[in-house]
Amino acid sequence: MTTLFLMWEGDLDNSRLYQFDPTRRVGRIHRPLLMQMKAKENIIKIGRHDSCEHLSYGLESCFVQSLVSPLHATIRRIESGVFELEDHSTNGTYVNYQRVNGKTVLKDGDTVCFGHLDAVFISPGDQVTITSKDDAI
Repeated sequence: MTTLFLMWEGDLDNSRLYQFDPTRRVGRIHRPLLMQMKAKENIIKIGRHDSCEHLSYGLESCFVQSLVSPLHATIRRIESGVFELEDHSTNGTYVNYQRVNGKTVLKDGDTVCFGHLDAVFISPGDQVTITSKDDAI
């Protein structure tokens, strides 16, 4: 991989508040967002959209504002075609539904989730349950 692509889908599909027409009730911050690290970039910073941090991408949860930390995760290019994710969050970063313990190398096709409603009960390395929305991805 020379370019990293991530698609932020948000958590609208899991919220009964927005089940009829979510795009009419929320701003652009909740809509799908393509995040990418281009060939000449070496780092992207991902965090809560209202953070004071200098972020590459700002995200927000419909459930709980604090689900996404001000600086939630960074992704670095560590060599040609290799990307390393580092978790800086309170509520965890999950790769293939397993809570990251510090840093992990991303592989093509990985699913990355930012935050979890039950994070206080999930230890680094633990696997989390896949929701019906995630199962369809």
